[in-house]
Amino acid sequence: MWLFIDIFILTVHCVLINSIKMLCFLILSSFLLYGTKCQDDSEGLYTSKVLRNNNSLLLEYEDSRYFFNTEFEANFFSAFQFCKKRNMELLSIESADENNRIGLFLVEKGLSALRFWTSAVNLVSPTAWIWLATGKEIKYFNWDNGEPTGNIPFVSNYENCIQARHEGNRGFTWNDLNCHFKNYIICEAPITCKCISPRSIF
Repeated sequence: MWLFIDIFILTVHCVLINSIKMLCFLILSSFLLYGTKCQDDSEGLYTSKVLRNNNSLLLEYEDSRYFFNTEFEANFFSAFQFCKKRNMELLSIESADENNRIGLFLVEKGLSALRFWTSAVNLVSPTAWIWLATGKEIKYFNWDNGEPTGNIPFVSNYENCIQARHEGNRGFTWNDLNCHFKNYIICEAPITCKCISPRSIF
């Protein structure tokens, strides 16, 4: 009887050890394949027909490169995925200068009537807005007059995402919006390499 129990315990122990080894291997492999890969979007950026046909909608500002997708609208989650698949991130605006430069670019391209998603969400707490693309708490806001308006809890159309758009003569302002609504997409990626070492996870 005890022999069978000992064999069972030993078997479980071996399975657990092998499972942990496999998990560690998968995590390490993931970082070796992706974490150390420089976020240079020169390869991934042009794998999409959408991007190849719109070179004029690329903006370089300071250390970032932005792509403005104006061919279709998508909800927040599809927009986030769209950028990820192109080695980019959904837009995060961290200063007034960055906000104004993006707004000016849209005016220069005749796109000031369009509305775009940012990566801002308050899905964790109604009062805590973060950039989902970076995980950073939002310090700079450029709310339009009367915004945000969606801070009513337990409402089915609760506004947990932020849209940026030109509204009148008030510049490139922000509006909280239901994440399932559709907007155009601005993706961004660093121009210079920002690599992550596998050692940083241990």
